[in-house]
Amino acid sequence: MKVSSIGIFGGGRIAQALADGLARMAPDELERVYVSARSPVTLSHWEKWVDRSRLFSPAGNAVLARRCDVLLLSVKPKDLPQLRAEMGEIVPPKLIVSLVAGRSLRFLEELFGCDVSLVRALPNVAVAVGKGLTACAAGPGVEPSSLEWVLGFFGRLGRAILLEERLLDPFTVLAGCGPAYGFLFLSLLTEAGMALGWDDSESRAFAVSLLDGVVGLSEAYPSLGWEEFVQWVRSPEGVTDTVCRQLERGRWRESFLEAIQKGVEKLVQMQKEAGDRRV
Repeated sequence: MKVSSIGIFGGGRIAQALADGLARMAPDELERVYVSARSPVTLSHWEKWVDRSRLFSPAGNAVLARRCDVLLLSVKPKDLPQLRAEMGEIVPPKLIVSLVAGRSLRFLEELFGCDVSLVRALPNVAVAVGKGLTACAAGPGVEPSSLEWVLGFFGRLGRAILLEERLLDPFTVLAGCGPAYGFLFLSLLTEAGMALGWDDSESRAFAVSLLDGVVGLSEAYPSLGWEEFVQWVRSPEGVTDTVCRQLERGRWRESFLEAIQKGVEKLVQMQKEAGDRRV
């Protein structure tokens, strides 16, 4: 698939992470990017790398929809119908890539019509540093070359995988929201460090170095399972064993898995409220 122009619609954290990631990992892509956003803050963020002539307010959505080969949607779920109205007529061939969580391919087909190619792509914010994880699902009739382009585009910003659409909701809750869980654990490590006598900056550096080492070990010994890594450090009746037993008494594993399930249920509820008939 030959792509000469990419229209990015919307702002928010994912759009800004995408801007940062392209600037770091794929600056050549920025030469064909056009952006439309309601927020002046978002447009000023893109202005670091994209010429002002390619930055638009929503009044320019119809222009971008006509001009660009790929339309990348990064608006809030509730704003999709308004964006569709502002885009006006969409003349095929167009590839529409939706970054909108919780809106199914069927919902998008009803909104945009069946004569355009539709792909859902759900990146997390780590695309900002080229460490993102993006799950993609293709609508019916999407050409292999179009899907290859989407996977390649997001692959330059980390790892891109192809999933069945039914797995995108669990992916959103686990991996899309996942950076928040990682930062929550980092904050707990930092808090523990401060309670033990380090100051905030020392505790933060300690926490980051600790997790960096964990990732390094997992990459160096890929044949080991997670529990094997735990037992590598957890000697019976030792200090690590004492801490782990205390965590287990607090049912931390069960609590985390229950929380993830609550997240999936919340996403399904939001879909139903939006009238997404897939659910």
